[in-house]
Amino acid sequence: HPGDYYAHDLVPERVLAKDIIHVYLKDRPGQERGVPFGTPSMILLKDFKDYQDAELLRQKIASCFALFVQDDDSENLPGGTSGTTTAAKALPELVEPGIIEHLPPGKTITFAQPPSTNGYGEHTKRLLQAIAAGYGITYEALTGDMSMVNFSSGRMGWLEFHRQITDWQLNMMIPQVCDGVFAWFCEAAKLAGFTKEPFAAEWTAPRREMIDPVKEINGLKEQVRNGFISWQEAVRELGYDPDNLAKELSDDMAKLKELGLILDCDARNDLKPAPLETNKPTNIKSK
Repeated sequence: HPGDYYAHDLVPERVLAKDIIHVYLKDRPGQERGVPFGTPSMILLKDFKDYQDAELLRQKIASCFALFVQDDDSENLPGGTSGTTTAAKALPELVEPGIIEHLPPGKTITFAQPPSTNGYGEHTKRLLQAIAAGYGITYEALTGDMSMVNFSSGRMGWLEFHRQITDWQLNMMIPQVCDGVFAWFCEAAKLAGFTKEPFAAEWTAPRREMIDPVKEINGLKEQVRNGFISWQEAVRELGYDPDNLAKELSDDMAKLKELGLILDCDARNDLKPAPLETNKPTNIKSK
């Protein structure tokens, strides 16, 4: 890194453009350069920083004034008839905790009242919400503040946020980064003599954390049972490789059978009796 201690010993080396993966989100056909995600929020970020600095500076200036001394005796004022008296010099210059001070005659002390910060929190939230919208994420994901959401609204924002993440994964990370690095890997494998045949790769994105696992797992199970999605697709949504999972399940079932163990996860070991058939005809004749 250029900021490291030994960075002055490094010599820059030019790298060809074909050997670099340019990662960016394509918003239109033929786009050659990417636009940073935070571009719509750059001005807001600058305004937010200036607003915080101004508010902090105002409070610092206000805290410099602790109290004001008012002299009601005109003779003790500078330029008065009798000049400065010894009583005027007896006042302390600093205010300490627990101090009890007896004021000389003619002295009145007024404590300073720093300006309040009305609307600071509300205005800050509004700015952060606009900044989060510019980045394409939620306010809660940007700040970690969950005070303004309940379970339903938080779940709706979480799902919308992950739709955006899915878009970045499918349209940016996988086709540009993952496929680009895999192409380099295949090229290195051929040059090293490990393989000559072309081969492909399938990418499984990290799993999406569930807010209510019981309800979401049951919903996913119903989709598979009714044929809305395949078992493999459901496994991919959970962030696992279907082939590896199927191999692990097969090994687990074989091991359980070998040890004579019965678990509820294997429906073949369901020992519940079959329901009775009430409409089945009988051979019993009545007299």
